Amino acid sequence: MEHVDRTLSCCNGHLGDGPRDDPEVERIAHTADPRTSTFVRKTDAATSGGRRTAARGFRSERGPRKLVLHFDVRNTILVSDSATHDNVEQALNSFLTGVTWGREEPSGWVWHSDRPSLRAPCPGAITYYKSRERELVRSPADRVVLRRITGDFTRQPIGRKFRKYFEEHLRLLEWNAAVPSINSFRSDQSSSSVHNEPTGTKPELVSVDRKLTIVGSDGRLYHYLLPSFIKMLYDLRADGCRFSVILRTYGVDAPKVLDSIAHIVAGSHPMFPGELPVDVNRRPGRIRRQPDGRVICELPPTADGTETPPPTVLESDADIYRYMSDVDGICGFVDDFRFWQERGYAHSDGKPLWIDLADPDVQHIFFDDNIRVADAEGIVDVRLFDVASTVSGSGRQAAVARSLTIEEIAPLENVCLVQADLFECTSNVDYFIDRVRQCQINYSQFLHRQAQHYQEEDS
Repeated sequence: MEHVDRTLSCCNGHLGDGPRDDPEVERIAHTADPRTSTFVRKTDAATSGGRRTAARGFRSERGPRKLVLHFDVRNTILVSDSATHDNVEQALNSFLTGVTWGREEPSGWVWHSDRPSLRAPCPGAITYYKSRERELVRSPADRVVLRRITGDFTRQPIGRKFRKYFEEHLRLLEWNAAVPSINSFRSDQSSSSVHNEPTGTKPELVSVDRKLTIVGSDGRLYHYLLPSFIKMLYDLRADGCRFSVILRTYGVDAPKVLDSIAHIVAGSHPMFPGELPVDVNRRPGRIRRQPDGRVICELPPTADGTETPPPTVLESDADIYRYMSDVDGICGFVDDFRFWQERGYAHSDGKPLWIDLADPDVQHIFFDDNIRVADAEGIVDVRLFDVASTVSGSGRQAAVARSLTIEEIAPLENVCLVQADLFECTSNVDYFIDRVRQCQINYSQFLHRQAQHYQEEDS
C-alpha cells in the first residue's frame, strides 16, 4: 500500500463445458463458471411448464445467429467527450482514474494498485474515479467538474506514478496516415515502432480528415474512432456474419460518431480503404426510463427531408427487443442518464439490454467500459424474457422482461456483456473482433448448459 496526497488541482481542467468440435473452441475453452447454475435456477423460478420446448429453443438449427452489437461511445470506441469538451489527453487521464484502485483512509488516499486493471486488486478497494464521483457529484452539471479534476490525473502528484501508461497509450492513439498496414498496431510491437516519438513539431501527415481525426491539446492529431472498432466491422463482413451495430450513449456524441462511421464505410479511411456495404443512420433515437419501471423507445428518424415527423415510440419490452433484433446496419440511441443518476447509478436503472434465451436466431452483446458485473452501480440493466413465456410467437407479444439481479448477471460476462478495456482497445487492433468471436463461442456453450439443465429437471 502507498499513502499519497490525494489533492488534485481544481484549476486543471467464460467458457464452459459444451460442444468442442471447432478447434477454436478447444483453444480458448476453460472450465464452466460455477455461477451459471445459480443463474439457471433463478431465471427459471417463475416458469413452471414448457421446459422441453424451451430447451429445444436454446439451440439454433438455422445457421449462425445474427449478432446485435451494442457499443458505448466514450472510452469504448473513442477517447474524447464533446459533452464535456474533453480532449484526448483529458479523456485518457480520466479513464486511468477508473482503472486505478485504492481507498480513503484517515491519513488520506491509499493506493492498492501499481498498474491499471479492470478488477480491484483486493477487497474493499475502489477506483479513484469512483471515490471522487461520490465526493463531488450531486447533479449532472457536477460531472463537468469531475472530468476537469480527473482530466489532469497523471500530472498531479497523486497520479504521477501512472504517467508512463498514459504516455504509452497516447502514442498508440496518435494519427499517422502514412502507416501502411493495420498490422503495425498489433500489441506485440512497441509503441515506438508504430509512431514517431513526440517532437517539438507536429508529425508529417499524408492527409487530414476531420471526420477521422481529433486534435489534442498539444496540436497533434489522434484517431477519432479506434482502429480496433473499425477493423471489427470489416472482419465481421469478411466472415460472412449477419450483424448490426447499435451505439448506446449517455452523451451527445452519437450524431458525430455515426457520421464518422458512415464516412469510413464509404471507403474514406486510409487504413481501411474498401467500401463496406452497410447502411448508417446518422440520427439517433432515444431510450427513456419511466418512473413505474417501464422503458419506452423513440426510434431513430428515417426521413430524409427537412421536416422531421413525430418519432415512432415503442412501449413494450417485446416490441423493443424485436426492433433491436431486426435492425439492419448501424444506428444509435441516447440513453436516459438523468434517470440512472437520480437512482444512485443502480444497474437496474442503467442502459437496458433485452435478452431472449429462447430466440435461436439472435445474440445481443453489449460493450461498455463501465460494465462491472459484480457491482451494484453497474451501467447495464439486463432484462430477460422468461423462457417458458417466450418460446411461442404469440407468447412473446405479451411478454414482459424482468431486470436481473447482480448474481444473475454475473454468468453473462463475456457472453452478452463485455467490459471494454480501453488500453487493450488501443494496443490490439484485433481486440473487438476477438471478443466478439469469444462471446459467440461462450453463448453457444452457455445455451448448451441451459438446455442440459432443463432436460435433467424434466427427466
